[in-house]
Amino acid sequence: MGTRVLHPGGPKWREIERERGKGRIQYIFGHTDDQTGFLSFVRPQDGDGQGRSPLNMGWLLKDGVFGRLDKARSWMRNWRDPATGWSQHMEVRLVDQEGRNMEAEGVAVSHMCEHGTGSNALMRWEFDGKTGWGEDQDGWRVEHFTRMLNALRYGA
Repeated sequence: MGTRVLHPGGPKWREIERERGKGRIQYIFGHTDDQTGFLSFVRPQDGDGQGRSPLNMGWLLKDGVFGRLDKARSWMRNWRDPATGWSQHMEVRLVDQEGRNMEAEGVAVSHMCEHGTGSNALMRWEFDGKTGWGEDQDGWRVEHFTRMLNALRYGA
């Protein structure tokens, strides 16, 4: 079982989360109104040992103007609930190709899960001095999620 991790390091569960070739996908979004929001796919397999994963294929809505994300400068950091393995708290840094930026912090309010692995979470977001709502869609293969959850719970 080869675990190709680009940047080894960090807790064991973060290394497992970053394994390549596992079909892992994560998608986040949030908005407060028709003037402010964001959307992006997350690339956890390209993340680092501290949990920062680059964002990809997304946009930033600021002051009513859409801008494509700068993939080199946008990232998300996720903290997981040790009991379930599901996303619990996120910190997001968004920079668009025009250099406009936004910092967002999200907390999972509720989860929907199939097969006991990743979940779709209703997220409460705080950004630009406003409170907004959105989602975290966190998709895993069962065996990959189980390994990550065991490492998160037990360090194994």
